[in-house]
Formats: sequence, structure tokens, C-alpha cells
Amino acid sequence: MTETKMVTFNSPEYLAAVKIRKDVFVIEQNIPEELEVDQYEKNCEHFLTKVDGIPAAAGRLRIKDSTIKFERIACLKNYRGTGVGRNLMQKMLEHALSAHPNLTPYMHSQTIAAAFYEKLGWTSEGEVFYEADLPHIAMIYKRQK
Repeated sequence: MTETKMVTFNSPEYLAAVKIRKDVFVIEQNIPEELEVDQYEKNCEHFLTKVDGIPAAAGRLRIKDSTIKFERIACLKNYRGTGVGRNLMQKMLEHALSAHPNLTPYMHSQTIAAAFYEKLGWTSEGEVFYEADLPHIAMIYKRQK
């Protein structure tokens, strides 16, 4: 069974979410840890997906101006391609749209993940740019009318 929920900052579940992010971004992709865990942690809404009780994916939402930014979306290697990442994104999007209806969902996606987000209704905007030495593209989610 797959379960995704919002978790409280500094709770054991939040720490499990950060561990997933570190495994994916710091260990797998060699992103410096100080870039991964930043000054915004306390002010974000954090999400954790578990499969049969085992932490599998994580992400966070951060309000930034007139947007709600989807950040630090990470799925452990063993769970990629199983629907876990899609479940995480759907739950985060449902929450963002209902809890923050006046904010535009937005993200900086690694270009290698952009096709995944496009299948979920996100649209790429602008040119490719680099964050943490990796190519990214800005993406927005346009609400269905």
C-alpha cells in the first residue's frame, strides 16, 4: 500500500524525507549537502510517501511570491517507475491547489525529469539553466478550467 502525507518539520517522518533527499541528491547526484538542506526547511510543507510502511519518496512545497514552488522531489531508485513518484506529485498538487488556490504551482525540474512532469500536466517554460551544475527547466502547472 502506498501512502503520501504531509509531515511536520523535525518529526521522525521529516527526517526520513530528508534522508531520501540526501540519498538521491547528495549521494546519487553529488549535489553538495549545504545546497540540499537549506534555510527554507522550517518554512516549507514537507511530504513523505511510504510503500508498505517504508519511506520511498519525498518532496516539499515553498511559497515564493505568487507561486507555490515544488522542490526537492526525490524518489529512491528502487521505487522509480512504480508509480510512487506520480502518487507523491498528485498528493502534493492536490494539497497545493486546495490549500493555496491563489498561488501558481511552479518548479525547477532537472531536464532528465521534465518528461515525467509533462505527463502529469506540467508545462516547460523558458530556456534550460543550471542549478547545482545540473541542467534544469522552469515548469508550471496550469489549473484545469
